[in-house]
Amino acid sequence: MLDTVALPEFTAYSYQVLVLALAAITARVLPVSVKYHPIFFFALVTFRLGEKVNPDPNRNSSQLVISGLLGLMSAIAPLLLIVWLFIPLVEFPLFVDWLILWLCLTDQTNWKAQLKVKDALDKQQKLLARDRLSDTVLRDVSKLSPMGIAKASIESMLLHSAYQYFAIVFWYLLLGPLFVLFYRLLAVLQQSWNIKLPAFKHFSKSINFVFTLISYLPVRLFAWSILLFRAPFKSLFKMGKTLRQFDKQYHCGSFCLFYAMSLSLKRQLAGPVFYGEHKINRPRIGDFPPPEAADIQHCRRIIKETAMIWWIVIVISLVVIMISA
Repeated sequence: MLDTVALPEFTAYSYQVLVLALAAITARVLPVSVKYHPIFFFALVTFRLGEKVNPDPNRNSSQLVISGLLGLMSAIAPLLLIVWLFIPLVEFPLFVDWLILWLCLTDQTNWKAQLKVKDALDKQQKLLARDRLSDTVLRDVSKLSPMGIAKASIESMLLHSAYQYFAIVFWYLLLGPLFVLFYRLLAVLQQSWNIKLPAFKHFSKSINFVFTLISYLPVRLFAWSILLFRAPFKSLFKMGKTLRQFDKQYHCGSFCLFYAMSLSLKRQLAGPVFYGEHKINRPRIGDFPPPEAADIQHCRRIIKETAMIWWIVIVISLVVIMISA
């Protein structure tokens, strides 16, 4: 994947870290507008495709699961094949790595959206805050109070950072750009054909299973990183037991993130949510006061500090590899 023949004698991992750093900086400084972003165009296409491949949610559940798996392959496989065939034709494949990472690291868009939600809450413009929040979440926000808006905004920022930044960094360093592209497109499918929506309850089972499986390790590493310097050491051990209980009862990998951020912010997160008329009774996490608008900014600061921890670990690993090479 990484062609380093014409470049100085550094390890492939060195070039991966360099490309990743450049892509992360570019994604921060020059984020692609949603109107022109290929990922969001793919999201629009898959949303329309879902109406075609899942026209009758009342079909036999096993048929819906098979249809969902076929929909997954038909949506992602052609794009991956095109990129895989294109890479050998490029004289400088590292540019393709950078381009894929730049387009896949889209958490900056959500950060900006949540800060607009905070600004609206600060000005006590509840309707405007709901409207801005609705652009970034799937849940029904029409009845949310200012506290509920702040909580949903924090959770959205946390989830987007986990799945659209930290997981991408993790999988790029381990398995390279093609797997990152697969993962990012899968995340779009998982959101467009969300299993929480009644129409996709069975259709998206295979998609949700694959996405949850791939996300399991990086998401938990992110959660542990959040707690690393912000919670009592015993909380790190308690977290493992608590997460096993959550996973067994609710089958939701995001609870580890809510648990870690709740302890860090000293604010209560999660709780019941509505998706249209469908209510999901999630447990409330944290014996703390509910969040306020200011906690949205605090959440962003914690995420940025956690990203710094990851980058320090990456740089240290790079130095160790270069010394031992």
